[in-house]
Amino acid sequence: MKKLTKVCLLPCAVGLLIGNLSAQDIHFSQWYNAPLQINPAASGAFNGDQRAIVNYKNQWAFAGSPYNTIAASFDMPFLRKKWKNAFLGGGLFLYNDKAGDSQMGTTEVTLSVSGHLRINGNNWLSAGLQGGYAQYSINTSGLQWGDMYNPSGGAPFATSDPAAKASGFGYGDFSSGLLWNYSKGEGYSTANNAFKFSAGVSWMHMNEPSIAFADIASINVNSKDQLYSKFMAHADVYIGIKGTNIVVRPNILFVQQGPTQEIIPGAFIRYSLLESSRYTGRKKETAISFGIQSRIQDSYIATVLFEFANYAMGLSYDINSSDLTTVSKGNGGFELSLRYINPNPFRNVSSARFD
Repeated sequence: MKKLTKVCLLPCAVGLLIGNLSAQDIHFSQWYNAPLQINPAASGAFNGDQRAIVNYKNQWAFAGSPYNTIAASFDMPFLRKKWKNAFLGGGLFLYNDKAGDSQMGTTEVTLSVSGHLRINGNNWLSAGLQGGYAQYSINTSGLQWGDMYNPSGGAPFATSDPAAKASGFGYGDFSSGLLWNYSKGEGYSTANNAFKFSAGVSWMHMNEPSIAFADIASINVNSKDQLYSKFMAHADVYIGIKGTNIVVRPNILFVQQGPTQEIIPGAFIRYSLLESSRYTGRKKETAISFGIQSRIQDSYIATVLFEFANYAMGLSYDINSSDLTTVSKGNGGFELSLRYINPNPFRNVSSARFD
C-alpha cells in the first residue's frame, strides 16, 4: 500500500511543481548578504575596491530531498577615484538551485551595471540594470508514475505519461533597481555617533519571460506560463550607541511576486570585540552580531555574523512556524554566507562612501 501511495503521489508532486513554476524563485534568509540578488543598484555600492560573496542554503532536509541553493557574486566600483561626485559599478551574479527526486532546478548567470551619484555630503543615489540568462532543468528518470504500478509485484511497467518526457528550457531575464544611501558619523568601524541608512526598490524579471517544459504541451496543467515579475523593497539601518562598542541594526525586506508575498523584518546587535588600528594595521577589526528575523506567517530566523578585517561569515537557521510544523516539527533551513572585501573596509573609514 505504501508503494502504491508513493507511485501515485510522485506524479502529483511533479505536476504541482510544473503548475506552480511561475511562483518559484530563490530567496536567502540572509538577503543583506546577497546584494546583487536583491537589487542591481547595489553593484559597487560598498566601502572597498572588490567584493566577493558566496551563499549556500539547504532547506526542507526533513523531507528527504531538500532544496539546495548555492550562489556567488563579484562586484566592484569603477572611476571612483577619477570622478569626485559619481562613479560606476559592475557585478556578476550566478546561482544554481535544485530540489526533489527530479533534481528540478535553475541555473542563472546575470551581469549588472550601476551608476552612483552624490546628492550632497551625506547622501548617494544609485540606479542599476541587470540582464542574464537562466536555464531550467529536470530529470524524470528517477520518478515513478501511476501507470508504472505492477499489481503482481513484478518489474514496473513502462510509463506512457507525457510528463515523463519533460526536458529543460532557457530564457533571458532582465531587472532594474534604485538605491539610496545616507551616512553620518565616525565611520563603519566605530560605533560612537555613527548613523547609516540604506533603502532601495527593485523590479526583477521585468520582461516576465515565458517558461515551459518541453514535450508536455499535451498536459493540461499550465504547460505554458510566465515567470511573474517581482517587486522588492528593502531597508537597513546602522545605529551606533554613543560611548559603547554596540551597534543596533534593524532591517526589513518586502517581496511581492504574483500572488506570493514575503515580509522579513528583523534586527541585529553588533558588538565590536576589537577595533582596527587605522595606521599600523596591526589590530584587525573583529566584531560579532546576533540577530533574529521573522518571515511573517512562515518562520523565525536566528543568525550569527562574525567579522574579521576583510572577511565575514554568517550562519543562520530558519525555524518553521507555519501550518507545515505538523510535518516539519519546526525544522526549516540552514544557511551560510561568506564575504570578502578588498581592501580591508575598516581601515578605509576616512574615504568610505558606502558600507
